[in-house]
Amino acid sequence: MTDAPEPRRGGSELRETIRSFGLELGFTRVGFAAAAEPPGTRERILEWLARGHHASMAWMERDPSRRWEPERILPGAKSVIVVSMIYRTDAPVPVRPGLPRISRYAHGRDYHEVLGERLHALTAELERLAPGTRTRVACDTSPIADKAFAREGGIGWIGKNSCLIHPEDGSFTFLGEVSRPRPSSDPAIRDHCGSCTRCLDACPTDAASGAVRRREPLHRLLEHRASRRVRAGLGGADRGLAGRL
Repeated sequence: MTDAPEPRRGGSELRETIRSFGLELGFTRVGFAAAAEPPGTRERILEWLARGHHASMAWMERDPSRRWEPERILPGAKSVIVVSMIYRTDAPVPVRPGLPRISRYAHGRDYHEVLGERLHALTAELERLAPGTRTRVACDTSPIADKAFAREGGIGWIGKNSCLIHPEDGSFTFLGEVSRPRPSSDPAIRDHCGSCTRCLDACPTDAASGAVRRREPLHRLLEHRASRRVRAGLGGADRGLAGRL
């Protein structure tokens, strides 16, 4: 599909129209990042892989440059629309003492479906505003460094706990992206962590170190369909604690 010319409205007006529509769809934040390599992302990813922090997830080693080069996902991409959606709830659930807690992100429908539906509705509006516009949707389904592009798009900063943090929304947010061939960008949010280390001090598994092996029970649960014994053992620690501080 060929790229159509922008509508008559100016680039900033179109950006705000897209942002307003995204908020109407239920996204918490909608930002715009240049489809350029986010500063420091290449180095961090390659170092993380070199240290073996991905454990048995060998697929993460395949062609890692796709994570910081949106043009590898959508040829000709010039910007990435980044969205966030809060999933924070009042508390983890066990229905009664002794049962495993349900992670906040798992309350309700599969987030891939919810975000995917809204992102595709957003791309449909883009198509209406600029017929012929090519897009590529990602919601934890494509090899893109989502937190790095969200940071560049003003959705938050990456904290010491490796989570994306917004000063009002916190870190309990889903992220999604739409790559497109039109340039646009928002200012980034500065890092507010400073010298604070409360999240690192509170984490019960040292997960913020980035090493999957230090989170072995959770890794086994998600990647290897862990046994009931391991599942039961995961019920005692609140793995959202570091994100609530």
